Amino acid sequence: MDKKIILLVEDDEGIMLSNKKFFEISGYSVLTAMTLSAAQEILESNTPDIILLDINLPDGSGLEFVTTMRESGLCSAPVIFLTGLGDSDDIIAGLRSGGEDYVTKPYDFGVLAARVEKQLQTALKSLDILKCGQLTLHVIPQIAQLYGEDMLLTKKEFALLLLLVRNKGKMLSAEYVYEKVWGQPITDDSGALYAQISLLKKKLKQHKSIEIYASRGEGYCLNFVD
Repeated sequence: MDKKIILLVEDDEGIMLSNKKFFEISGYSVLTAMTLSAAQEILESNTPDIILLDINLPDGSGLEFVTTMRESGLCSAPVIFLTGLGDSDDIIAGLRSGGEDYVTKPYDFGVLAARVEKQLQTALKSLDILKCGQLTLHVIPQIAQLYGEDMLLTKKEFALLLLLVRNKGKMLSAEYVYEKVWGQPITDDSGALYAQISLLKKKLKQHKSIEIYASRGEGYCLNFVD
């Protein structure tokens, strides 16, 4: 099973290193950023499963960052604020900005771990059915419906479409796509990936609102026109 990825955004190096060590020992992969600009750069090329985010950061507010992140579609991962701001107004502002949970410093690692697990479980349940416009993906039975009609996708086509939908608007390299869908590094012959992309594009072709953009040397990106 793939390790869950945590993005930790914290400008206090001591806290960041302590959290990183704890979650890595607990079996997570941890990405770290000490500024919001660094966090955004990470999100442009990575898809974490959850974000642990401080509010007062050197280059801005974590609250505004979450609001912008949600509105732009940059990342839909659950957010837990980790902050020293513990007034009721601060907590309300954090939850209203788009955060799923709010933890004040200092905190118990066990309690924090339980909150992370809870958010990941909730996010996993919400991924059982994924909707984007007129496209609906039923993750467990691996059925894709477009305008209510079954697209009759193969398992590989479904896995490919699911990956692109979860990263809609992002350019994914061929190497990344192949490794995620086939479960192994891409070989010199990328014909299998090209063939699957071509078949999927044909099944989407009649629907002008959805397109797979392919760029040689860059990769693939799913765009929703409407």
